[in-house]
Amino acid sequence: MLIWEAIEAPEIGAGCRLTGGRWWSYYDETWVTSASGLDVDHMVPLAEAWDSGASAWTPQRREAYANDQDALTSLVAVTARSNRAKADRDPAEWLPPAPSDEVRCRYAVEWAGTKLRWSLAADEAELAALQNLAVGCSTQTVTYEPAMVARAPPSSGGGAYPCAGIIASLCLRPARRGHRGRCQRRAVLRDAAEVSGLGMRVIASSDVAGWRRG
Repeated sequence: MLIWEAIEAPEIGAGCRLTGGRWWSYYDETWVTSASGLDVDHMVPLAEAWDSGASAWTPQRREAYANDQDALTSLVAVTARSNRAKADRDPAEWLPPAPSDEVRCRYAVEWAGTKLRWSLAADEAELAALQNLAVGCSTQTVTYEPAMVARAPPSSGGGAYPCAGIIASLCLRPARRGHRGRCQRRAVLRDAAEVSGLGMRVIASSDVAGWRRG
């Protein structure tokens, strides 16, 4: 993962130790020249996913989500400080600190795309925050492909949609933390345009503690 996201490739030494290299952390618009200064962030954190529907998934689907490298936006290399500041918070509680509208639009698009890819729900505050962001992101498009996992049903939908329209289609869930959320409302996505599918430490599906909020 870190090698793939490098702007300038690092050298790989014994034990897969990385030296050199250069990365761009878009959350805080910062250049990073050491892999030790980076974290690989789940765009939608594991605990947020758990509250948004993953608690009802099979172990295989949770493992696939935790290690999803089949979508360009599910995992992102960012500065350790920005990832830890974000923790397990959704866009109603945290947004990238970079002042650029472009950064915040990108974040809203990637968050919504990840939730749609995995059929994850959104609470009212989260949905309102995304809708507010979408007002200034009218030229952005949310593109996603439903996640396909063996022995688990795929997400529905898929395609490329205007930012505001697709955000409005997110499934609404109760805001209460720890709720094993089921959708209260699910809008049907229509006129979908077919899209093609676009190393981090493996998180075992049995590592449930990593999913639940503390």
